[in-house]
Amino acid sequence: MNRFRVRAGKSLALILLWLCVTAQAMPVAQPAIPAFWFGGTRLIFERADRVDNEIAVRGSDPGLQRFLARVGATLSWQPSSRYVVITTADRRTLTFTLGVPHFQTSSGGENAPLTAYIDGNDVYLPFLTLARALYVEPVPQGGEYILEPQIGALNARVDGRKTIVALEGATPLRFTKSVDDPSRLTLVFGGTASTLQISRLMNMPGLSRVDVAVIGTVRNPATAITFARPAGSASAMLPATNRNELVLAFGPADVALGGTPISPAATVAVAPTPTPESIAVTEASAAPSPQPLATTPVVTGLDVENPAPDALLVHIMASAGLPFEWHRLGIDRFYIDFTGASLTTAPHDDWPTVPFVQSYRLNQLASASVPTVRFAITTTPNRRIDVVPDANGLTITVADVDASTDFLAMVGNGLTGGPNVAVVPTGTPQPGAIPQGANPRLIVLDPGHGGSDTGAMRNGLVEKDVALDIALRLRTVLTARGWIVRMTRDTDRDVFGANASDVNELQARVDVANNAGARMFVSIHANSSTSSVPSGTTSYYYKPEDRPLATAIQHHLVTVLGTKDDGVVRERFYVIRRTTMPAALVETAFVSNAGDAARLRQPDFRQAIAVGIADGIRDYAGQPASSVSEQQ
Repeated sequence: MNRFRVRAGKSLALILLWLCVTAQAMPVAQPAIPAFWFGGTRLIFERADRVDNEIAVRGSDPGLQRFLARVGATLSWQPSSRYVVITTADRRTLTFTLGVPHFQTSSGGENAPLTAYIDGNDVYLPFLTLARALYVEPVPQGGEYILEPQIGALNARVDGRKTIVALEGATPLRFTKSVDDPSRLTLVFGGTASTLQISRLMNMPGLSRVDVAVIGTVRNPATAITFARPAGSASAMLPATNRNELVLAFGPADVALGGTPISPAATVAVAPTPTPESIAVTEASAAPSPQPLATTPVVTGLDVENPAPDALLVHIMASAGLPFEWHRLGIDRFYIDFTGASLTTAPHDDWPTVPFVQSYRLNQLASASVPTVRFAITTTPNRRIDVVPDANGLTITVADVDASTDFLAMVGNGLTGGPNVAVVPTGTPQPGAIPQGANPRLIVLDPGHGGSDTGAMRNGLVEKDVALDIALRLRTVLTARGWIVRMTRDTDRDVFGANASDVNELQARVDVANNAGARMFVSIHANSSTSSVPSGTTSYYYKPEDRPLATAIQHHLVTVLGTKDDGVVRERFYVIRRTTMPAALVETAFVSNAGDAARLRQPDFRQAIAVGIADGIRDYAGQPASSVSEQQ
């Protein structure tokens, strides 16, 4: 169905045809995906694609998820969002934007040799680039990659008469103290290399210089960091926010550094998670809610990032499993309520500098019957807002995109650490509603592709031929049931004409339905992937009134066919976006999957597809009225 996403063009079709013909005579060598080793164990991806000098990995791949868990990072993405947000153990945010050849970090932008992209229902990310951003260096060695954890950041700041140094690593930092004398402190971090500057002058209270030396081997690295200090200085280890961080304090001997002495061998000390009882309510706080028990879920604060000129990310930190409900109010206000939760910090009000967000506020509702924390935000009209739960709370993405024509739910709910569940907005047209001025008995069928556009070609199947055969069978079934059926094409031809532009060809199909005043529009396709693994049936919708039709068709197809249920998915396909009546686009099965392709070759299977779609239309619209004129 290439043409209905972005038409690939005849040149691509000819290339694909040439590849199909020549593949039988001359095998094409595919570049092998190297093995990955991390922490002495093999990291296995279910699917990884080599693209030039990068490796593309599926966001939901169990191997990638295990890697992210090892480094304390979480990935958040929704199919309807342009942004893939990765939150690191040290609370940095990495934001990949679909189709953009760079990504944003908390400190700025960085180039990526491969853009994030969607294939099927999942997002693919440049793994080598992502690993480096997470302080893991992919070191090629003998046709393999050794994923070498790094100490990737050293941040120092002056706090009165002492210096606070924070080291950030890819994995939990474990060290031994090899030297501790009046002039220097040397810590050796086993299993960790470093990208830090070899020598760095500090000239701060209690700290004059830092020297870094990487020792050991690629498979078993170690890093020695020496902190040179003036005579009469002292040092201590402070609690860290996570196990990938080490926080040290340096200062004159007469300054209270806090923390604990640095032991000969240790891991980092992690600060305990604050409980409501350990946080004092400030005078600026809202009226206090009843004193919560220690087990009461909490909202601990928020972080705000501006990763791109057209995006604002708000990360709300909260207990896992905390229920929330969000609401849209009009065209410019949005709020989320965390019911049964207590806010462990003072209320937060801000007016960001981005032009598309006016203000936001996080506070404890004093008037609620149960403890409730509310986050509210006011934007310029019709901005796109997405809510993505993650292991540490949830992320709200505000995009400077006009969403006035999108299907936007008005209320939704979910759990932190779980899926976000949208509720269909009130006022959505009811299933079976007849558009004003439409012929109640007229259905337009659109066999995908045709003529100069072959569509997908795999396993001896050509998508345009499969789609036409199914559509003709469906026309027969619908006509027998009393419907009037019009086809955008009933032969192997272009609808607008040969060599038409993508827009002209697609608009010609839309015009058939719009000009005829059709009650429904159904576009029929066969799916394809670069991989032979994906299989199943998907029904797509775009407008709110499309969804009941697509849902009814999908239910009957997967029931009758027994194919994998790939769901009912919202997508911006041209023909369902520009038609004025309820419309659905059906991907019947995959020509690129050997099992699906074998079934698509069978006339009985194609007939079953036609009957399944017809039954879905019957459930959606009932039987056509017999008293209506059959003018065509």
